[in-house]
Amino acid sequence: MQNAVIAANATWDTYSQSFSAQKSVWQESRAPLAAAVEAFNAQPPAGFFGKLGRAFTKATKIASMERKIRGLDGMIADEEQNLRQTAIGVYRDLGEAALAAKGGAADKERYATLVDIESHLDDAAQKLRSAIKEADEASDMELMDMAANNKGISLLSYFETDEAKEAISAAGESIKALNGKLRDAQKQDVQLAKDLGFGNTLDLFVDMAGGFMGAFTSYLNMQKLDDAVEKMTGIQDTVGKMQAEVGAGLRAIQTAAIKSAAADNAKIAPLVESMTPYLPEDTAGVLRGQRPALRLSDLNR
Repeated sequence: MQNAVIAANATWDTYSQSFSAQKSVWQESRAPLAAAVEAFNAQPPAGFFGKLGRAFTKATKIASMERKIRGLDGMIADEEQNLRQTAIGVYRDLGEAALAAKGGAADKERYATLVDIESHLDDAAQKLRSAIKEADEASDMELMDMAANNKGISLLSYFETDEAKEAISAAGESIKALNGKLRDAQKQDVQLAKDLGFGNTLDLFVDMAGGFMGAFTSYLNMQKLDDAVEKMTGIQDTVGKMQAEVGAGLRAIQTAAIKSAAADNAKIAPLVESMTPYLPEDTAGVLRGQRPALRLSDLNR
């Protein structure tokens, strides 16, 4: 556990300090631009020539400043998002080390189940994205084929549709495997879905998956491709919700283990406190004492 804390501190210090330094540079570049734009906007034009001059200044100077401000804001936002992902990763590593050292058998088993579900969800999400893309492209090619009546385009359309069929079939198999994994997990741990709060989402997923599997793996035409995209998009949205719920469940167990380990290691609390602003609210709120912890861990019951 001590080695995990040292590694987490080192990684977080490196990334957070780098972000702070880069953000300061960008903010220094942004400040005079923002001040100039604010001063310009605070001066109303007087008369026709005043409006004309203002429009000229806006087009030749202020618009360029505003573009630079948006660019700097975008870079800051992108780097902050990268830091948030780093925080989630460091927190996970720390939580898993704490779980290994302090967690009970039930928590470890529940965590392993969620990790397995997470892996199936990630696979389904990736295959759904691929299948939606292939089906969209095949549908567009079908439309071109109908309009052009050209043998070359017909051949391309055939290949595009065949690729879409394979991608949809792969997505269907992944959905089927995920459906089975979710049902197995629910049977093994009835309390799990209730504690996570995704019982209704799970039922919706099963209904949607049942209507999808096998329906789009035979002959495909433009209408069936468009129908497949619509159904897969709905399933993709539901998978995304479950990914968020499972992620929150994993972090709930990580948090309980980290809190337990912090009692024996004084370096954990300040590390977690510095990461808290960059963690998802389902975790940050618990750490700040502003929301109750999920009851997934025996330590929270």
